[in-house]
Amino acid sequence: MNHQMNKRKKLIKSLSIRKVLLLICLNLISVVGLTCGNEYGHKVDGSVMHSRFFYLTPGQLKFDTVKLKKQITDYDNQYGQINVSSAQIISRDKDQALSNKALALMKLGKVKEARAILEPLVRRNQNEYTMCANLGTVYELSGELDSALKYISRGLELNSNSHWGSEWIHVELLNAKIKRKRDKNYILNNRILSDELLESNRDTAIKKRFRRNSRILRNIYMQARTRARFTPAPNEVMCNLLLSAGDFAQKNDTYENAFMAFAYARKYAKGYIQRRESEKKIIALNKLRDVLSHDKALESMFFYAIKSAQINPKLLLMGLVDISESLDSVNNVENKYKAKIDSLEEELRKPFQVFELGGVNEFVHEKEDEDERSDTAFYVIISALVISTVFFAVKGQKRT
Repeated sequence: MNHQMNKRKKLIKSLSIRKVLLLICLNLISVVGLTCGNEYGHKVDGSVMHSRFFYLTPGQLKFDTVKLKKQITDYDNQYGQINVSSAQIISRDKDQALSNKALALMKLGKVKEARAILEPLVRRNQNEYTMCANLGTVYELSGELDSALKYISRGLELNSNSHWGSEWIHVELLNAKIKRKRDKNYILNNRILSDELLESNRDTAIKKRFRRNSRILRNIYMQARTRARFTPAPNEVMCNLLLSAGDFAQKNDTYENAFMAFAYARKYAKGYIQRRESEKKIIALNKLRDVLSHDKALESMFFYAIKSAQINPKLLLMGLVDISESLDSVNNVENKYKAKIDSLEEELRKPFQVFELGGVNEFVHEKEDEDERSDTAFYVIISALVISTVFFAVKGQKRT
């Protein structure tokens, strides 16, 4: 009997070890999948490089309120009523659970209730990163930026690796928002993340050289994702942040990531100045892409990302239908642009279609919104302008 019991225990122990090893292997696979990926993008010179495409799905733009309310209910059922103002640590587990409850309240927009929990919680847990960072976020949402900077900076001291090591950007965002209180146009007129600052935060170690470009973008994208649910568009801080991401990606990463960043900057633009700046960035970027040869076409995975992010695919054409006064021949205008406009008018009506532009095979998914319903009128007007330009130019040449 004892022999059978010992044999059963050994079997259970063996199965447990195998289970642990299996979980470790699965975790390693997931980490590799997250860090490597399979996307390949193009630098503006047409060369191919590995790059993780940045986009925000609709689910990343809002909180799951049902799940958050359940978390609060589960906490109350497990711990009941606790004197949150106590100066003594109740217990490590209870205080951590209390911090989670405060975060859930914060995400539901109940900032005052979250603050009432977090202030005494931090007083008795002054070296807990999560609690200090949560309190800093509460102060930021309350508009108390100096206090927010104090606790976000404290959190950065306690854990510099939090949020993939991106909290240094959070500190810079708060500094910029404080400066905006003295100069309301500060964020409109200045980059929150200057070129010098971005360069100083790039990896310089030899072993990390292959990640030097991606680290900066990964940090910015992390901050953009964590802020997206709290700051719906329009938001000038988000726009400023994404413009910096686009500039950095255009210089050091891929066309695809630069385009996505500029497209989101346009979405978050607050006012004409930011919107026009983001559109100018898209136009200049598209013109660089337009000269790429056929063998350097964009990958279909990029167009899947555009579809998932619900970005209007017509932004890929922005700037490519402009009539340049510097063209030497009226025939070049007619041949290069009028034909392009006529073909796109028909192709963009299709639900999901492959079309070719400047050597780029593009997958387009038409979104039925107000912009899409105005396609016909827009292209008819542009076509009329092109034909009129050609007609009067030719007529002028005959007179001379």
